[in-house]
Amino acid sequence: MSATLLLLTLIIVLAHFVETVTGFGATVIALALGVYVMSLNDLLVTLVMLGLLQSVYLVAIGYRHIEVRLLLRKILPLCGLGLAAGVYVSSRLETPLLQRLLGAFVMAVAFFELGRLLRRQASARSLNPIKASALLLAAGIFHGIFASGGPLIVYYTSREIDDKRVFRATLSLLWLVLNSVLLVTFIAANRFNSSQAMLAGQLSIGLVAGISLGEMWHHRIDMRTFRLVVQGVLIVTGIVLVM
Repeated sequence: MSATLLLLTLIIVLAHFVETVTGFGATVIALALGVYVMSLNDLLVTLVMLGLLQSVYLVAIGYRHIEVRLLLRKILPLCGLGLAAGVYVSSRLETPLLQRLLGAFVMAVAFFELGRLLRRQASARSLNPIKASALLLAAGIFHGIFASGGPLIVYYTSREIDDKRVFRATLSLLWLVLNSVLLVTFIAANRFNSSQAMLAGQLSIGLVAGISLGEMWHHRIDMRTFRLVVQGVLIVTGIVLVM
């Protein structure tokens, strides 16, 4: 195994460990770290394929816990609209500034929520409809650009769902849908090739290891700790995006 492949495998283990525990974070963590190892386009396509494999697994084991009504009535319509806009923008504009803006926003909302959790243990209130709609639309746009609009969707979903099993299963189905659409757009735009599929196959050992480690920890974390972990990962994600 080459040094590059070994490094990418370790990144995949870390990224998918986090996503298996929390229900999000794999793509943005792997993208931020892996971009120093290989080209952005090849990495992005590869990560979308790996993300699809993980989403299929998490949906298969958690489908009974999916909050279908929330997903179909609120999350998917707005995220889908934003996704289309994000794909359009990504093909025409440079993204470094957008990435830094996303990172700054993610850190701001995560620090606010973390402070609330540390001050009291009461459940978070739902966002008002205007804020929720803006957040989900923005999440779709960033997912279309980076395949990693997760932090914004996670912030919204963490205000709507208290059960960590429901949280993870619902997000996993969302990633499955959004990333399936992204992969189709990559193929249509000739951004997909066989070497990316081969790399995804080689990195699948890291995916399996990350999922296995994540499953071990997912069942050991209580709800308040889980919510703190969610906000902590958001903060780390924001820092990585700004860098």
